[in-house]
Amino acid sequence: EMSKTAQAINEASWQETFKALWISALRLVQRAREPLEGPIPHLDTRLCMLLALIPLAIAAILKEETDACGAEGNKSLPRRLGLVSSLQDLVQYSGLLVPPSSLVNVANAAASKAAIFRANCKVVGGNPSMIGQSDSSTKAVGNMLHLIVEACISRNLIDTTAYLWPGYVVLPGHSKDTSLPQESPWVNFMQGAPLSDPLKNALIATPASSVAELDKLYHIALNGSEQEKSAAAKIVCGA
Repeated sequence: EMSKTAQAINEASWQETFKALWISALRLVQRAREPLEGPIPHLDTRLCMLLALIPLAIAAILKEETDACGAEGNKSLPRRLGLVSSLQDLVQYSGLLVPPSSLVNVANAAASKAAIFRANCKVVGGNPSMIGQSDSSTKAVGNMLHLIVEACISRNLIDTTAYLWPGYVVLPGHSKDTSLPQESPWVNFMQGAPLSDPLKNALIATPASSVAELDKLYHIALNGSEQEKSAAAKIVCGA
């Protein structure tokens, strides 16, 4: 109900609404890398939010639409299409998709599963229904998107055609080295760079590291131009 209310208040598309849910949960997972507090590790609870609670909430939203429109042609219903688009859009947020060290092997296994599917799909002429073989030697580089997609597939929110999405499977040697240090977009922001679309997207994908950054963003959200206020408001909600 909260997701539906937020969607209505913000006059957002379902793609934007679902995307906001995924990004918010991914931010939580990234913040779980801070020192543990209390008896329950942050990472476990935040992964539960990302891979269990959000898919269940989306499942309820999609079921409501399917019940209202009937199961016939439910793959082309607006909410389901919005979910697919929101997942495909996550590819651009590479910083948020880096898996915690404890999940690297699981993410790689999920990506390799998709790589095997793609390889077998080519063998049988692009017909997924004929796929039956596997090749355990096929390897791919995985990230949090692969785990999200697997969670959605397990709940029948999407199907295995997701494995065929452009850019979904990245083979070893073709991935960007995320271990190399990269300058934070917040550095450019603090140096006075305007809130252009590329910078806005980069700030959305990168959690703020200091109160000063949030203070400046909050000031722009209150006193900037209408375009700056809109961009700052979107960033500050998750920064």
